[in-house]
Amino acid sequence: MAKLTKGGRLTFRNAAGERKYMRLSAITKTDQTKVCHHVSNLESSLKTNERLAPDTVAWLNSIAVWLHDKLAGAGLIEDRQKFELDAYIKSYVDSRKDLKERTLIKFKATRRYLVEHFGGDTKIHEITSGHGNEFREWLSARGLKENTIRKHIQIASQIFKRAFDKKQITENPFYGQKTTTIPNTDRDYIVTLDEYEKMLAACDDDPYWKGIIAFCRIGGVRFPSELANLEWSHIERDENRIKIHSPKTEHHEGKSWRYIPLFPELVRPVDELWDAAPEGQRFVFSDNDPEKFMKWNAKKPFDQIRKKAKVKLWKRPFQNMRISRENELVAIGCPIHVAASWVGNSPLVAMKHYLKVTDSDFDRFSSTPTPREKTSSAR
Repeated sequence: MAKLTKGGRLTFRNAAGERKYMRLSAITKTDQTKVCHHVSNLESSLKTNERLAPDTVAWLNSIAVWLHDKLAGAGLIEDRQKFELDAYIKSYVDSRKDLKERTLIKFKATRRYLVEHFGGDTKIHEITSGHGNEFREWLSARGLKENTIRKHIQIASQIFKRAFDKKQITENPFYGQKTTTIPNTDRDYIVTLDEYEKMLAACDDDPYWKGIIAFCRIGGVRFPSELANLEWSHIERDENRIKIHSPKTEHHEGKSWRYIPLFPELVRPVDELWDAAPEGQRFVFSDNDPEKFMKWNAKKPFDQIRKKAKVKLWKRPFQNMRISRENELVAIGCPIHVAASWVGNSPLVAMKHYLKVTDSDFDRFSSTPTPREKTSSAR
């Protein structure tokens, strides 16, 4: 525990267990006693790894620069500059080596918005829950859609949770705000098998694009991440199945890989891709360069194919083909847990975001009488 001796000399131990000294003769005895109390709390927290008392966190956020610098220099707390918003977020993002490239882009976008709104040199402890609510309103005033706002709030909350867990702030200013995305049907579109066949025909003799469209619409795989990592060794013809590596879900235990059937509609596209592949090529689509494939802007050439096929230029072109496949599998009698496993989501996610009421449902049930239950005769 910290000890205060005559003359305002404070003795304590830092995070490394080293004995340190600090002279406090420039401040009053009352303030010296207060410093000793909070330094004792800091010592205890460092030793036990328990959360700092709220009053000590508040005290740290209110002390003078010279005292803060002394405590940081002694190894009790971190440098004040690290708690400036822009520097703190940058440090947090740089530490997240697990983030995928596309997720990293979202984190950097949230950082830009936070810095633009609050100012890069604002101390993170100065941002309150009220400010967090104002940030949401500010994003809305910029014209961002609700789900986009929720994603930025989710990332901001994640960043500030780190500071809260490390006892650097007393509250997470974004805690409790709505972050779960809500179903948005505005961009949903069911790609029919007729449209699928027209697109294949519009590819002429290009096995590459035929394969992409087939794997997205029939295989239900994610584009580009799951196609970028698809290897020829993953296509297990003897077992009539294909092993799919899923970067999106690999951070969940047991979700790095999944299998899908080698659907009959996939056989011919796979054969044509194999015939066209150079000898020794490892990857089916990425030409042995998955990173380059991930950065490829495929929407423009795909739009050209759709225009040639004279089909609608629906939004989210690849995701809607995947959604269409899951709806189709369930409609033809595939159990929902099986369809979800093949497409790479869960029954809950499928029910909330993927499965739709289609025109075919109306046509089917408007012409099919409800079957009557058989009644047994009374004995």
